[in-house]
Amino acid sequence: MIESFFKTNNQLSPQKGLVLIAEPLLHDFYFSQSIILLAEVNQEGVIGFVINHPLKIQLQSLFPDFPAFKGRISLGGPVSPDSLQYVYQAKNGLPGAVEIADNFYWGGDFDILQEWIITKQIESRQILFFLGYSGWAPGQLDREIEENTWLVSDHTTAEILACKKRSWNKSLEKMGNKYKAWANFPLIPEMN
Repeated sequence: MIESFFKTNNQLSPQKGLVLIAEPLLHDFYFSQSIILLAEVNQEGVIGFVINHPLKIQLQSLFPDFPAFKGRISLGGPVSPDSLQYVYQAKNGLPGAVEIADNFYWGGDFDILQEWIITKQIESRQILFFLGYSGWAPGQLDREIEENTWLVSDHTTAEILACKKRSWNKSLEKMGNKYKAWANFPLIPEMN
């Protein structure tokens, strides 16, 4: 009975623009109660960003010359935690950007991004920054999904950019009764 409670019913395959929602027993510093945006899915592996683990730091503390901007920063994952990544909504991507979905991009020319911020071509609600990223080798994510570690779901660009710490619970509640129970599962069951 308890085993079936944690069995996912994935109707979607991982692909660029979708999200992964962690199952409730995944106790890991980076991935516990996480939602991960999939930014790249190909034969070389998968790259994603944890979108709901906000950090309480300002961009100017990382980049003193960065323009005044109230950008949100999330802990993107365990790979290259000293790198700054970003996803954003715009009519056109920055040079060098990867298109995730229509009008939704990952990365691109950082100097031009700063110009966009100075000239108000992009607002804080349109962009999310990350320290580090999440990565999977070929076949690794598929195995983790078979092991019921992740639920594959779709979120709108607006939902992704508005993601907060409690978004994990809200995302699960929207997915139906079984997942509503997951959303209420205690973080540490032994302490319940």
